[in-house]
Amino acid sequence: MRRKKFLVTSDTEFIRFLNYFDDRNSTLFKIINEKRNRLDKSKFTYRIINHWQKEGLISDDRPSGKGWRSYSLMDMVWLNVITELRKFGYSLEKIKLVKESLISPLINHKEKHQLPFLEVYVALALINKEPTYLLVFDNGEALPVTTKEMVNAIQFKTIGNHIQISINNILQKIYPKKDLKPRFKTFIKLSDEEFELMALVRTGNYESITIKNKDGQIERLEATEHLKADERITELLKSGKFQNIEIKQQGGKVVCVKRTIKKKVSK
Repeated sequence: MRRKKFLVTSDTEFIRFLNYFDDRNSTLFKIINEKRNRLDKSKFTYRIINHWQKEGLISDDRPSGKGWRSYSLMDMVWLNVITELRKFGYSLEKIKLVKESLISPLINHKEKHQLPFLEVYVALALINKEPTYLLVFDNGEALPVTTKEMVNAIQFKTIGNHIQISINNILQKIYPKKDLKPRFKTFIKLSDEEFELMALVRTGNYESITIKNKDGQIERLEATEHLKADERITELLKSGKFQNIEIKQQGGKVVCVKRTIKKKVSK
């Protein structure tokens, strides 16, 4: 799709977040892309999911299409975007155009992540609580933006009428027990190491996080989480290079799986 809208921005944070795609082992990348979530059946029924899959709005990564479906954070964000657009009367065909326009030409979309352009802004909203939005136009084109970018675009008259969807509100729905309200003010710039730490804290998946400092900088992070008893150990072993896995059995059954990931983050 040829873009008819463009933004005027001097925001260097966009370039900074693009860099995390180069590290598939980063905590932030895994939090956004690992498929380890189940959907709320009251909001997304099997009938709806199967229909959207048949229409090409979502994909099915299950072997032979069998077994439980698991979703990444980005999958869940996209499902919520579809829901919002349907409320505004968008047809499934037009939503396909929205999906197409979100596949950024800057990044190879044939890899694990399917909506990398949107993914950058989800990361901004999740880690920095940056106010971010998805602007959708009448031709099906879509642009994720920060407040600063949107103000610049309005000032220079580079965008017209559109539907505005808050990415922050979607993340808050996904993590209802976390405070992910956007901060409408200038934030302190974080180092790459601090981004790693915030990625662990924001999701609330970890019961404890240990930080080891050296010369005033974060040198190593250790985060411990309790996993479901039915987690496949072989998959856990493949998911990380440095981790401790503790398994407890009772009556011959696994009742608890505890994992501590370790990551050296200083350069």
